[in-house]
Amino acid sequence: MLVDIAGAVLAQIDDQDIEAAFDRHSDIARQDLKDMEMEVTAAMLEEVFGAQMASAHAAASANELIEQVSIRLQAQLQAEALQRQARSEARRARRGGPTRAEAAAERRAQAEQDASRSVRDVFRRLVASFASRSRARPGATCLQERHDATGQSSLRAR
Repeated sequence: MLVDIAGAVLAQIDDQDIEAAFDRHSDIARQDLKDMEMEVTAAMLEEVFGAQMASAHAAASANELIEQVSIRLQAQLQAEALQRQARSEARRARRGGPTRAEAAAERRAQAEQDASRSVRDVFRRLVASFASRSRARPGATCLQERHDATGQSSLRAR
């Protein structure tokens, strides 16, 4: 019970005395839990968004890593949108105006962008929920390698 309370307090504030009490009474040190949480988060982000999004980060926590990946993803999506817009404007200049197909493509691009935002929001909530549950159950977070029918392996939290 002390470990649960200390974990909940440490989720809100950093306090060396409480962390020392947590480490004394827990099977796993708090720093080890943070490291495992970071590994799981990085693995999930790599699985969902690709290795280049979650690599080469300077994050000190899983939440910072999520924020950095979110910023990278937003920058990538904005760059792609600008490229699409430039191509569309070049076509319009050649043809004298947007065609129905171009207007439909623009609507689809906007819908894709909205869907991407929704997916990122859901994923962020999922990771936050996972992180809060792992803090509530010290030692419950670990990675498990799983092989599917094709023989590909993936990491998942259990």
